[in-house]
Amino acid sequence: MIHHPRHAFIITTIALLCATTAFSQDTAKDVAARVNGAEITQSDVAFAAPLFGDPAPNISPEARTSAVVDALVDIKLLAEAARKAGIDKDPEYQRQLNFLSEQALRSTYLSQQLDKAVSDAAIRKIYDQQVAAIPPSEEIKLSHILLKSREDATAVIAALTAGESFKTLAAS
Repeated sequence: MIHHPRHAFIITTIALLCATTAFSQDTAKDVAARVNGAEITQSDVAFAAPLFGDPAPNISPEARTSAVVDALVDIKLLAEAARKAGIDKDPEYQRQLNFLSEQALRSTYLSQQLDKAVSDAAIRKIYDQQVAAIPPSEEIKLSHILLKSREDATAVIAALTAGESFKTLAAS
């Protein structure tokens, strides 16, 4: 019997990862590792890699892949040990496994429905409609006059007071 909820969750997660890797759909059987007769394929590694979080910025892709393979080997070995200990028959484990299974089904279903319902063309159409609905706004162009001395500033103020165009003064 599992006495600590955190241990039960970890064991459940390990079992789900093993189940996922065992039933993954591989087009090519590029075996990354074998664990007591069970294969870990490259597609298993590709599937699991994001589950282990973002890689450190200085880790090479080869080192990242090796670390993921090592983690999957550990998962397989621990899951096998858990099965031998009868944990897979524990009611708490079964409850957590069922919950995580339903959560995965929900996630996959929603993802598939969104893929069907929302196309790039539909997104573009809505974007274009939203952009077209934005009322045009007046464009304002700002100008400034950068002067080196107080005397130059006084001369510009005098020219503006006399009616000379700011635009003309700013351009000169």
